[in-house]
Amino acid sequence: GDLGKLLVTRDQTIRALEHTLAVNANLKPGKERLTAKAGATLGCIGGTVRDKEEYLRETLEDLNTKIAAKQAALKSDPQYMPTGVVSFATMEVAMAASQTAHAVQPLIMATTLAGEPRDILWDNFVHRFTHRSIRHILVVAFTSLLVVLWAIPVTFVASLTTLSALSSIAGLGWIDSIVSLSPVLQGFLEGFLPTLALIIFMAILPMICMALSRAECRVLHSDIQHAAVRKLYAFYVVNVFLVSIIAGSLFDSLSEFTSIGSVFTLLGQSIPKTGTFFTNYIMILA
Repeated sequence: GDLGKLLVTRDQTIRALEHTLAVNANLKPGKERLTAKAGATLGCIGGTVRDKEEYLRETLEDLNTKIAAKQAALKSDPQYMPTGVVSFATMEVAMAASQTAHAVQPLIMATTLAGEPRDILWDNFVHRFTHRSIRHILVVAFTSLLVVLWAIPVTFVASLTTLSALSSIAGLGWIDSIVSLSPVLQGFLEGFLPTLALIIFMAILPMICMALSRAECRVLHSDIQHAAVRKLYAFYVVNVFLVSIIAGSLFDSLSEFTSIGSVFTLLGQSIPKTGTFFTNYIMILA
């Protein structure tokens, strides 16, 4: 369109100005500076003779003003999309273009390798790079907070594997009456039920992780899936592995805790006792 023609004209003007500057800088004594006819028809009929360097500088400034106005009008268009896809003939050129800075100011023109058309979320193209970056930071912060808060129900579930230890804590003596009702009930509560509850808690996470990844306004379907898997991995490592081990063994060791230095010794002795919990977890999950 008109903007493309203006950009081409500006490139031609810049090359002409560079040539003029080079010639004027190497003029021999007595030689006149280059001139040009301003307003001439067909480049030679009529017009006013002017210094070529001065004329080209004014022309370039006028083109920059027109281009800026065209770009502003284009950005105000509801159908304007600040992101585009460029195809290259070879992978070598595409990799070079994706790793090259295309603007002096950072984030003005950020480039990344694009996915195949079927993998692209075209609706998310309307979001700028800075907008997506801010969303990513907010989602990461929210996910980190959720990982910590998710440990509360997981800790409670893991602690159910040691009902006898819980009954020894002040205020929880009523658990003894439940445990003493039936050995079958005790085995059910300490084995199957906590593990099943944990699996139910964790079964909700994939939907939450996918929703959080979509909120980042990622451009590719595969990026959303990868981001969701990374979030889910963090949840499993922190809540299923670390929290379950510490919570499941810590209650057994509270009465033996004497100093900070004894923490690792107590954990080393009590962590193996949580093996039944993970055995039940894997068997029910399978």
